[in-house]
Amino acid sequence: MNYNVTLKEIALKSGVSVSTVSKALNDSHEISSITKERISKIAKSLNYRPNFFAKNLKRKTNFIIGVILPDLKNDFFSNLLVGITEETCEKKHRIMVYQTCNSPEKEITYTKLLSENIIDGLIISPSLFPERHAEDNKYLIKLSERHLPIIVINKMVDNVVYTNTQLKQSNNGLKLGKDLVSNMISKIKNYNLQLEVS
Repeated sequence: MNYNVTLKEIALKSGVSVSTVSKALNDSHEISSITKERISKIAKSLNYRPNFFAKNLKRKTNFIIGVILPDLKNDFFSNLLVGITEETCEKKHRIMVYQTCNSPEKEITYTKLLSENIIDGLIISPSLFPERHAEDNKYLIKLSERHLPIIVINKMVDNVVYTNTQLKQSNNGLKLGKDLVSNMISKIKNYNLQLEVS
């Protein structure tokens, strides 16, 4: 029978409280290294797998960055995505990637989807259509109103607070992707610190 082992089961087998198990598995300084090791071995023997979403609910972060790009067949955006992927992996984050094929309708759909409290930040290169209306931007505005970090590549977007990155001919997509993620993670950390203070 396949089921998720709970912290309570590990606590019963370890002879400690659920709180101690939680702290030990999260490498808290409050728990001795001997206790951490013992609990970790018991958790492993029970085939315990942490619940990623439950863990992040407590932290108020999902470690997910949304990425919306217009054309992944384009070498620049393809390299940009490789850079983003490498850097998010290195920084222990995940990405949700959507390709719009330069369709404003797809862009709106994907932005709406990502605005539903899934992501911690958004990197977007809007579609080629400059005649964007406030209605088209309403989900970007929704993200912006939550003070979620947004990086917009090479376009201007009305009524949205964001960081703009203007591309130059010499831009290396791979390096820029890595730089964008480093910048984004720094913004996410600042955003989460503000949440803790307020």
